[in-house]
Amino acid sequence: MDIILYNIIACFASILIGYFFGSIPFGVILCKAFRGEDPREKGSQNSGGTNVGRLYGMKLGAATIILDALKTIIPMILVWVLLEYAGIRDAFKSNLGKEMYHNGSLVIMLAPLGATLGHCWPIYCDFRGGKAVSSFAGFLLFTSWLSFILSFLTFGITLKKTKYVSLSSMLASIMAAAMAWILFLLSINSKVIDPNFALIGFGVVELWVVADLDFAIITTIMTITLIFRHRKNIKRLTDGCESKIKWMK
Repeated sequence: MDIILYNIIACFASILIGYFFGSIPFGVILCKAFRGEDPREKGSQNSGGTNVGRLYGMKLGAATIILDALKTIIPMILVWVLLEYAGIRDAFKSNLGKEMYHNGSLVIMLAPLGATLGHCWPIYCDFRGGKAVSSFAGFLLFTSWLSFILSFLTFGITLKKTKYVSLSSMLASIMAAAMAWILFLLSINSKVIDPNFALIGFGVVELWVVADLDFAIITTIMTITLIFRHRKNIKRLTDGCESKIKWMK
C-alpha cells in the first residue's frame, strides 16, 4: 500500500510543478511589456501565440509560441532532474523495496500535462489562458519526434487547404493521439517496437518511436483539452464565420 501511495504523491507533485510553471502567462507579459495591452481583451480573447500574433505582429506571436512550448519542456526536465539527482528514485528502492511505477516515466510525463492545464487555466491570471496548442507541440517535440513530425505535417497541410488555424491545430492533435495509440498497440507482442519508454534523449530511437500506454493516455488527455479549449472555434467553424489567415496563399 505504501508504494502505491507514494507513487500517487509523486504524480500529484509532478502535476503541481507543471501547473504552476505552465500558469506563467507569457503572452500577457509580452503584450503588456511591449504594447501595454492584454491580448485576452481583444481578438479571440486568449493569451496564445496565434491571437498575440494576429493582434500585435509575428515577432510577439512567435516569441509567445516558443515560450509557451517551453512550458511543457522545462517542467519535464526539472522533474527528471529531481528524480535522477535528488535521489527520489533511489529512495523508493531503498526505503520501500520497489522501483517507482515505470521507473518514474509516468511522473515525468505528468509534468507537461500539469503545464498544459496551467497554460489553459493559469492561477496567476484569473484562470484565463491559451488553448494548449504550443504547449502540446512542445510536449511532442520533447518526447516523440515521429508524432511531432506527423502532427506538424497534418497542421501544415490542413492550414494550406483551409486557412483555419483552429481546425489545423485540432486535427494535428488528433493525429498525435492516434499515433500514440497505434504505436502502443503495435508494441504489444512486437519485436520491432520496444514498449519501454525513454525520455530526455537517452536514446534517439526511443525519441523517434514512443510506444507506451502512459504516453498514449496523456497525449489523449491533452488532445481532449485542446479540443475543449477550441469549442468556440468549433461553433464558428460550423456557422461558417471562423477567421482565416491572410498571409498564406
